[in-house]
Amino acid sequence: MERFRDIFQDLSRSYRKTAGSLEYQYQHINLMGNARNRRQDSSDASANLIRERTALDTSLTMLDDILGQGTSTRDMLASQRARFKNIGEGVGRLGQYFPDVDRLLHRIGVRHIRERLILGLTIGLCLCFIIWWMLPATEAPYGQTMDSFDAAGEKFAAADADAAAGGADAAQQAGGG
Repeated sequence: MERFRDIFQDLSRSYRKTAGSLEYQYQHINLMGNARNRRQDSSDASANLIRERTALDTSLTMLDDILGQGTSTRDMLASQRARFKNIGEGVGRLGQYFPDVDRLLHRIGVRHIRERLILGLTIGLCLCFIIWWMLPATEAPYGQTMDSFDAAGEKFAAADADAAAGGADAAQQAGGG
């Protein structure tokens, strides 16, 4: 039995030593890599750089296309502006030759201004109404409500009416007596 125990311990030590050696080599290869992996990594790095350069070239090409579209759009808008300016000048000259056309153009301009003014006033009044509607009911000073002011106003109105009636009675008595 003792012999088997010694053999078992020797084999166990040998197994642990071999397993440790294999684990060390596995970690070494994962961390450091071998010569073949280094060459592949360098080619992968250069391949990555080539891919990145290709992507940058594609992006620059797309950017050039977009800038070209923007430039052509700007040129088209400039030519449209020049065309509309020429049309406006032509219509203005037409008004000089034909007074009726000139009056018609003047009336169109006046109507245009009037419509803008009416639209502006309408929008302004709507905004004022919305602001008035959204504001909370304001309270009168000293904690009084607006209803107490209305009641006081009615009292003053009644007193004024009585004074006016009393003054009329005094004038009748002076005149009749």
